[in-house]
Amino acid sequence: MYEVPSTYPHPLELITFWNGYSLPNIPIKKTQFAQKGISDILKLGRKKRVKRITNIMIEKYNLKSIDMMGYVFSKNNASYHHLIIPRRMGGAETIENGAVLNGKTSHPYLHIVERMDLEMFLSITQEIIDEKAIGRLDKESLKRIDDILRCFEREHSGKRTRKGKVLIKPEYVYGRKVFTK
Repeated sequence: MYEVPSTYPHPLELITFWNGYSLPNIPIKKTQFAQKGISDILKLGRKKRVKRITNIMIEKYNLKSIDMMGYVFSKNNASYHHLIIPRRMGGAETIENGAVLNGKTSHPYLHIVERMDLEMFLSITQEIIDEKAIGRLDKESLKRIDDILRCFEREHSGKRTRKGKVLIKPEYVYGRKVFTK
């Protein structure tokens, strides 16, 4: 079961999805954009809006070369991931609902984890939400994400997709920065 982090500044009600999992319902209002001085974002098209929000998040969370899952990234391959409410369920492209991931490694890999093992996906999502709540990347959270991914890799090593492609590509395994203890 998904737990709402206690570090959130306001109480959140939970939305229960068709699969029985619950996620927090974060109320996103247009006024939140105005309060942050970025109301012009609402006037942009989707691609430009997401790119702008991603760049704001990179600055806000002081992401230099490591994304929110511990993968090496640059501004050129940064990708917006709907963290709390997925886009397919009407999730908004906002700072509160998003995470910055590498568009070529961590983002597609996270979707593979979501499809193959929802519990591990929710654990990774919780760690990213916790990082966002404290406002920066946390080595301990990144270690826990790495541990979850290593467990996923042990369970699904050697598996292939229905089309015969390798499920876990080498860049998914070797693209992350490992923090030693």
